[in-house]
Amino acid sequence: MEEVRYLLSIVARMLRKQWRQPASRRRAITLALAFLWGVLLWLLSRRWLPPALRDTLWLLALALLSVWAAWFGIRHGKRFWEVYRWAKQLRHHEESDLVLSYDAELEPLREEFLQKARLALREAEQFLQTPLEDRQRAVVILQDSSMERLNRLWDNRFSYGGWAHTLAESVFVVYYGDIEQAYRTLLHEWTHLITARWNEDAPALFKEGAAVATQYHDEPLQAHARALYYLNYFHKCSLLYFVDSERFYDPDWKHATYAWAGSFTLYLLERFGLPRFRRFFHRLATQSPDEAFQAEFEMSLGQAELLWRDYLHSELPEETRRDALRRALNDTLFWATRNESTLAVQLLSERMLEEQPDCWMGYYGLGVCAFWRGDLEGVQEWFEQANRAPEQEETAFRGRAWFECGIVNDLQGRRERAKECYQRALEYPDEDEPAYAYHARARRYLETPYTCEERFRFLSG
Repeated sequence: MEEVRYLLSIVARMLRKQWRQPASRRRAITLALAFLWGVLLWLLSRRWLPPALRDTLWLLALALLSVWAAWFGIRHGKRFWEVYRWAKQLRHHEESDLVLSYDAELEPLREEFLQKARLALREAEQFLQTPLEDRQRAVVILQDSSMERLNRLWDNRFSYGGWAHTLAESVFVVYYGDIEQAYRTLLHEWTHLITARWNEDAPALFKEGAAVATQYHDEPLQAHARALYYLNYFHKCSLLYFVDSERFYDPDWKHATYAWAGSFTLYLLERFGLPRFRRFFHRLATQSPDEAFQAEFEMSLGQAELLWRDYLHSELPEETRRDALRRALNDTLFWATRNESTLAVQLLSERMLEEQPDCWMGYYGLGVCAFWRGDLEGVQEWFEQANRAPEQEETAFRGRAWFECGIVNDLQGRRERAKECYQRALEYPDEDEPAYAYHARARRYLETPYTCEERFRFLSG
């Protein structure tokens, strides 16, 4: 009887979940209206149509239904068969509390996966102070190649490192060869099963925020550092934009939104505590996010975001803030020099030099902006300051900066200095991508000066 009640509760939750989604609700209403319309037509036909015509229409309707069923079966039957065959290839190990399914290649790690799954569940329950009911649950561990095959079967263009099925009480984890990463993913996915007890339909910003916060609850600085990196990189974005779950899960934003949600949730937990956050989570079932925020935390979501941003920019350790800014500037430079706007480079370079005046990358970024303005003297000045900066790096990116300094010197007629820069560039590793490799060009310019007649776009490879 207990199992029957459990199955009925799953069906009820599934129907409620589908009804709360606007697209599913519209589809259900459309089907209901179509059914009622069909019943009405049938009643009218019995009154107004002759029996022969009524029987003909009935047979026509059955024929159309049969054609649709055949089309549906042909279209989806093969896919379901392939998924079934894929699932049959997995190995299974059943215990009283867990059913572990995994790729055959992961057989040597079976016991370790079982141990990590149990430990992650206990740790998530303890952190969130919400134990799950004693029930057997499924854990599926897939290799990356196996996940790619499943995505092809379902025509999924994007995949994640794991996901949780709250109705079936199961979690899926993609194993990339790092057992500790798999453990953190298990923490993340178990959290979804736990927070479903609080409110299954909370916005993704807070559901994923709680999951990432649990994932990094023992290393909050790492979560805050990741969030600060993306804040530096996408400095104009606001959390308010991602309260909508469809925007939150946009594949173009998924790394940033997950990082921001986790850091923001950790900030709320550190400032207000878990009981208040859990009450806020419950409020989201009947109130909008801003109403729930105002009622529980006595501030708007926008005000909380400003306080969180100020916390990341001022309260984190200085070295953490510098590292996040440096990585954001490095990546912004990479894309800005590939034909994107240099405004972000200008802002991040100035901030980098405020935080760390001896960082070569800040001067280099200002030199890039000066070149796009056509100011060769400014480029020369900023690049040479980058060369004199005490803090340097042994990277291909640093070597490319020397190469570009040689180009600027060639354009200004400083041939000897240009050759020195090309020689220094060859001391660093080359870029991996052939389109941006510079060693071959540096050797060529050692023999023949770079001139405008070559019509190479500066910094574009």
